Amino acid sequence: MGGMRFVKEYAVSLPVVSAGMAMVTGPDLVAAVSNAGGLGILGTGPMPPTLLRRIIAETRALTEKPFGVNLIVEQTALGPASTIEHVRECIEARVSPVVFFWNPPPDSWRSALRDGGIRVWLTVSSVAEARRAHSDGYDAIIVQSNEAGGHVRANASALSLWPAVREAVGDMMMFPA
Repeated sequence: MGGMRFVKEYAVSLPVVSAGMAMVTGPDLVAAVSNAGGLGILGTGPMPPTLLRRIIAETRALTEKPFGVNLIVEQTALGPASTIEHVRECIEARVSPVVFFWNPPPDSWRSALRDGGIRVWLTVSSVAEARRAHSDGYDAIIVQSNEAGGHVRANASALSLWPAVREAVGDMMMFPA
């Protein structure tokens, strides 16, 4: 992973990242992680962009430290879990990184975030997804093995997936899930 590199690049004091679990990692938990020196990640689910703006503001009221936002890229019974409006809220609020989960976002979302100075991460569950994330220029990946909690797509265990992904992406920053 490169713990010292992460600490320097993300202005945190501990090489710890909280998982962005939808409807679990809200402002209180994210602020606690960030205030303790790690990088808290807000979990979102299918929510309106105005609610995302509100929980980002609530988190900012609890911490002056860096934190990120996790956006789910998937069609749900309620419509898309995340939209370009969610991305715009993250850019306007200057939260970094934005972590995409389940599917890669449209290239235009990633470009808009980059243009706004926001770092972009992707959760991957296979070597092929990690290679694509690397070639697409993501700043970091979260490697989710089949032991992870929540919604899991991986078929491989951490013991086999982690070294295979590391070999595929070289020194790209990566975190376990």
